[in-house]
Formats: sequence, C-alpha cells, structure tokens
Amino acid sequence: MRHVYPSREIAHLWANKTQEDARNQQGNLYFEGDTIYSYGAHFPIARHISNPQNETAVLFTTKGYSNTTSKHKSYVARAIRADALVFNVSDVRICSRQGAKQEFEKYREQIADASLAAQRARKAYAKDWKTRRLEGLIGEANGFAAFFGLSERVTVEGIEELKARAIEARKQVIAENKRRADQKRIEDERRLKLWIAGESDYPPWGLDRDYLRVKGDEVQTSRGVSVPVSHAKRLYEFARQVRVKGEAWVPNGHTLHIGVYEVRRIEADGTIIAGCHRIEWAEAERIGSTL
Repeated sequence: MRHVYPSREIAHLWANKTQEDARNQQGNLYFEGDTIYSYGAHFPIARHISNPQNETAVLFTTKGYSNTTSKHKSYVARAIRADALVFNVSDVRICSRQGAKQEFEKYREQIADASLAAQRARKAYAKDWKTRRLEGLIGEANGFAAFFGLSERVTVEGIEELKARAIEARKQVIAENKRRADQKRIEDERRLKLWIAGESDYPPWGLDRDYLRVKGDEVQTSRGVSVPVSHAKRLYEFARQVRVKGEAWVPNGHTLHIGVYEVRRIEADGTIIAGCHRIEWAEAERIGSTL
C-alpha cells in the first residue's frame, strides 16, 4: 500500500477513510487514523468522530497557522463529502462532555457577534450574507449540541425581523450575483478547456460537476484525484454494463475499488459515485471510450 501521495490526494484519502495513514512528499500534510494534520501533531486540521448513536461527523478547526496550512485546510474542506455533518470548532480533539460544553459556549459568542453584525449591516449584500451566516451558525450550534447530547440550545431575539430584511436585500443581490455568475461561467469554461487539454494543472473551483482527463498512465479528476488508467478502464466497462442492464448497482457486500477509492454506487444511467465524486455518464463515456 502506498503511503506518499500528492497533497490534494492526501485530503481525499483521509476523508474517505481508505487507509490508516499517508503523507505528502514534503511531510507537512499527513493523517494518522481519524485525524489529519498540517506540519505536525500540534495542528490537527480535522477529525472524524461518532457519538453513542453511531452518528458520524467531522470536527474542522477554526484556527489558522500559515499560508500553507490555509491551503491544506482548503484541500481538506473540498475533500469532505457534501452530505457530511461538519462542526467548525477551535479544538478538534474534543473527547468529553465538558469539552463539548466549552465549544458550545464559543458558538454562543460567535452567534452574539454575528447577530450584532447582521443588525448593523447597511448594504444589501452585507445584510443578506450576514443574516445567512447567523442562521447557519445557529443551525450548526444547535446541531452540535444535539450530536453531543447537550440540552442547551441557542435562540436569537429578533431573528425573524432580520430574516425579513434579508429577503428584501436578497432581491437586490440576486441581480448582481447573476452578472458575476455569467462572468465566472465564461472564465471557468476557458480554464476547464485548458485543464482538459493538459495545458494547465489548475482546473476552476466550484464546478457544477466533476470532469476527467487522461495524463500519462493516469486518469485525473478536476477535484485532484488520480487513478491508474487500467482501473478507470475496468470501472468504465462495468458502469457501461450497469447502464445496459438499466438497474443501479450498490456494493451489497461486494466492494469495488478504483485506485484506493471505494465505489459507493453506480446509477442505472451509468453515473459513478465514488468518494466525494459523482461522475456523470456523459463524462465517463467521453474518457472511457478513449482508454
């Protein structure tokens, strides 16, 4: 089993729990068991946890350390599955009820500051964004309390009025966002073409789907994962058979891997779901038919 991978792939290996440990070539991003670190054990970025009800979540640090650590945190954040429960805390090593209570109090402090900021906001974009952030913090804090079995919950006086103001402000924001989205789409299309052609190693962020390219003896994804061409070809053929049959495939006790990643599902239309990736059939066929 390999133990040295590119930095971005280290984050995916940890997020998908594919093995017990791995590190990048520089040794400044690595994971051991449930925790991934930047530069050393003194700076854990995130940790997988579970509660007595067998519910799972990720604790993600709110702390910073350096520009490189910020980049490492970004890799990890992007690798976490979209449906994962994530709590942003100052100490990812929480292992007691008392520790959870201390973190919950920090949530209260953040919410108090966020509430004040939302009330003071004047510009439309600020009203919208700050109210959304406040709502998100309240939901996250109360979810945190429920996960750790705490009885406390956070409420904010006047939140409904703030929401009403934000709705009006949002109408103004929508028009501006549309203009920016149109500009971003054009730029993303340009950068994606360069990446697919192998002329750039930096695909655009925030794509609406996952894309593939072949580089050397690997198939690479726009999320930064690389797998052997031979594995990709085998998976493509299997997905094609699933599509022909017209019935979705799930592991059901029989694991299917691509590289070190486990395929979680193949939809009846051939769409492949593995780790944090969802490779739509059209994209799988575009690459698979050339392998």
